[in-house]
Amino acid sequence: MTEAAYFPEMLERYQTLIKNGALSRNDSQILAIARLQALIEQLKNNTPPEKNKLFNFFKFWRTPDTLPKGIYLYGDVGRGKTMLMDLFYEIAPVQNKRRVHFHKFMAETHERLFKIRNSNSSNEEPIKRVAEAIAFETKLICFDEFAVNDIADATILARLFSYLFSLGVVIVSTSNVKPEKLYDGGRNRDQFIPFIDILIKNTQVIKIDGTNDYRMKDNAISQIFFIPADQYAKDSLDRLFDFLTENNQGTPSYIEIKGRIIHIPIAYKTVARFKFRDIIEQPLSAQDYLAITDKFNAIMIDNIEVLKADQKNEARRLITLIDVLYERKSLLAISAEAEPEKLYAATQGIESKEYKRTISRLSEMRTQIYLDDFLSRFSNPI
Repeated sequence: MTEAAYFPEMLERYQTLIKNGALSRNDSQILAIARLQALIEQLKNNTPPEKNKLFNFFKFWRTPDTLPKGIYLYGDVGRGKTMLMDLFYEIAPVQNKRRVHFHKFMAETHERLFKIRNSNSSNEEPIKRVAEAIAFETKLICFDEFAVNDIADATILARLFSYLFSLGVVIVSTSNVKPEKLYDGGRNRDQFIPFIDILIKNTQVIKIDGTNDYRMKDNAISQIFFIPADQYAKDSLDRLFDFLTENNQGTPSYIEIKGRIIHIPIAYKTVARFKFRDIIEQPLSAQDYLAITDKFNAIMIDNIEVLKADQKNEARRLITLIDVLYERKSLLAISAEAEPEKLYAATQGIESKEYKRTISRLSEMRTQIYLDDFLSRFSNPI
């Protein structure tokens, strides 16, 4: 029997991408496709468990054998993990499914917990109530770039995912690191270890190998990234802003989020332009960046500076911002002091490791394929 007979839907799409030159065949990707297609077949026949079969938290490492296991894809940046998950998500035969960036999901979870804890409407554990609400809304969740950096996230993940898995929620995710390396070096990591056990026991962990970043195959275009950040770069971004806004000058704007104000130096409809100091040097969070991309689909940043090794907060914000923009498939135009691989000087630490993903994503975001995709979805960006 041929490969296509075993997993025709995903393999057919995968082979089309190879034929079109978007990527090269990779054995670890083929294995992942087989496992993802098998999960699709399970989801076709899966009957959700009854709501009252929620397991006690202290038995979180045991789940019913009949529940399908999710999949955790990990590997270096640019190995096609997101592409594989997108193929799976498109085909997955689940009505209540959701693809969401992990940052956004956790921001929503904390918001739900905040509302429950301040409502005093029930003595039931807030995390359990949140999990039940999520499970009621969504049976399949696909996370891109599963990464844990916040101690507030780390301390609730074990209980939250214990409930989600026992309620029959299937998780498919991508990450740059294997589960055992999540939150590596984080504060109070011992409180996080139970979550790793939960994740491993409820997902199939698959490493995506490869030697080439398939996203680097297309030649970079010069119209949206300007290096160095000199007068020519400023003039070029001015012209691009005029083009995107149809020669409207724009005005200062703002976004209000939870009583705080995020200042937008200049904006017109769905186009916003920032100085580096306004969007990276300010104490902004993933939730703030999500709010910005909710309102604007084209972001311009002037004068991105080279970050020193000790500028971890700024590096974290830059990593998070690029993750959010990439996830939203937003247009990013910048001027910078150096190429992406030289914008952060650190060679050690969590931020240094995760910045490799930022390099890869910035490289893709300046390609013609990425730009064409944006223009096809926003033929008139404003």
